[in-house]
Amino acid sequence: ELTRSLAGYGQIGYDLSDLVQGLKFDAGIRYTEDRLETSNNTVIGLWNPGTLPAGFPVFDLYSFGHGICPESPTCQTFHEQSHALTYTMGLNWQMTDDVFVYGKVSRGYRPGGANNSNPPAGFGNLSPLHNPEFDVSWEFGGKVDSEFAGMRSRSNVAVFTDDYTNIQKLVTFAAGGAPFTLVTNAANANIWGLEFEEKL
Repeated sequence: ELTRSLAGYGQIGYDLSDLVQGLKFDAGIRYTEDRLETSNNTVIGLWNPGTLPAGFPVFDLYSFGHGICPESPTCQTFHEQSHALTYTMGLNWQMTDDVFVYGKVSRGYRPGGANNSNPPAGFGNLSPLHNPEFDVSWEFGGKVDSEFAGMRSRSNVAVFTDDYTNIQKLVTFAAGGAPFTLVTNAANANIWGLEFEEKL
C-alpha cells in the first residue's frame, strides 16, 4: 500500500480588547490532499497450495498486499484520492478574573481509503473503497472560579454538538463459511452533549 498526504495550514489570533475588554478571536484553516494506491487479492474458500507464492500458508481467507499480489483474475489495484478543507474558529472572553466563556466551531476530516480484502461477489453494493468521513463540531462553554467558606472551586460547563457524515465503520461479514471485514461508510449521525465538572 502506497500513501501520500500533502497539506497546507495557517492560523491567526487577534486580541479584540479594543472593542470588548478580554475578548479574543482565534482561527485556523488547513487544506489536505490524500492519495492511496493498493493492490489486493481475496479468495473465499480453500486455496490450491500450488497457486500460492512460496512461503504463504493456506487460509480460508487471505489478502495479498501491495507489491506481492500474484497474477490472477481476482487481483485488483485501487486508486483513492480525497481532499478536504478543514478549519477551527472561535471567540473566548475573559469577562472577569473569575469568569471565562468561549464558543468555537471546527470541521474535521478522515481520508478515504481501501480495504485489505475485497468483498466477494453477491454482497450487494459493498466496495473495496470507502469515502472520507467529516465532522462539524460546535461547542460553547465557560469556567467560573468561586470561593465559599474559604474554599476555592472551579465550575466547568460545556454544551456541544457533532454532525458526522459518511461515518467509517469496520463491519464483519461471512461468506462461504469464512469471515471477512470491510471498512464502509455506514451512516450519518448527530450527537448532542452537556458536560459539567466541579473542581474543589
